[in-house]
Amino acid sequence: MKKSAIILVDDEMIILQSLRTQLKRDLGDLYEIELAESGEEGMEIFNELKADSIEIPLVISDQIMPGMKGDEFLEFVYKTSKDTRTIMLTGQADVTSVGKAVNNAKLYRFIAKPWDEVDLNMTIKEAIKSYQKNKKIEEQSIELKKLVEELQDANENLEKRVIERTKKVVEQKRLIELKNEEITSSIEYAKRIQKAILPLEAEISKLLPGYFIFYQPKDIVSGDFYWFTQKGNKSIIVAADCTGHGVPGAFMSMLGISMLDDIVNHQNIVQSDLILNKLKDSIIKSLHQTNNKGELKDGMDLSLLII
Repeated sequence: MKKSAIILVDDEMIILQSLRTQLKRDLGDLYEIELAESGEEGMEIFNELKADSIEIPLVISDQIMPGMKGDEFLEFVYKTSKDTRTIMLTGQADVTSVGKAVNNAKLYRFIAKPWDEVDLNMTIKEAIKSYQKNKKIEEQSIELKKLVEELQDANENLEKRVIERTKKVVEQKRLIELKNEEITSSIEYAKRIQKAILPLEAEISKLLPGYFIFYQPKDIVSGDFYWFTQKGNKSIIVAADCTGHGVPGAFMSMLGISMLDDIVNHQNIVQSDLILNKLKDSIIKSLHQTNNKGELKDGMDLSLLII
């Protein structure tokens, strides 16, 4: 089995030899350590290793070198092998060079010379671990895609195939649960956004000291909303119930709040009948409603109070 390789690039051989000694001491014989005294030589070594199907989890490069600079070399590495992690180890790099390496080469870490051996060792291990984790995720993604394709063909010998694939189905279930957690997390974030656009209770209490709010969504996000603003000597209060529950209702509620803000606070309409008619027209226009038979009548029921 071919060993993976780590490439070290620096125009000072004493630095390269010191780095190789440190890596050998810390990583043992797990990796081949390749040395290059310029960016151009580093490119040649990189291409040769890739041609021989040798994995390159990590490249460490100086910045200031004759000919090709470190950020240019690391950009080549990223464009050729996006999974390979890159570290810039230099004592003379400027902010612009580091910025280019970060933006164009997805630089994993910048470390200044002279380096701290413990810090560098830890960074190298974490970089390699990140590379291996990413490779594993890619392999699992390929395996999952293959599994889905196989399940589509599962018409014959179903009982036998179910037994054979039970372990894989369990793994698929785990992935689905993980995806469900991600979706739930997204909805929780939407809840925070929805809550953020509701009126601040501190502002309401200044003008209506005897107020109270009972707001208890059925789902994580709500199709109900309340709204409040003060225009001159008028306090305008709305309590609304939108069509739909959960995410669809939440979208309607955010639409209603946005429209009320525009009608009252930007168009300066403060007469109750005009506010309601304007809101109705805005909803019909936004949802492209035509009053055709069978069309869904999305909207909201609301109470509006002006004090």
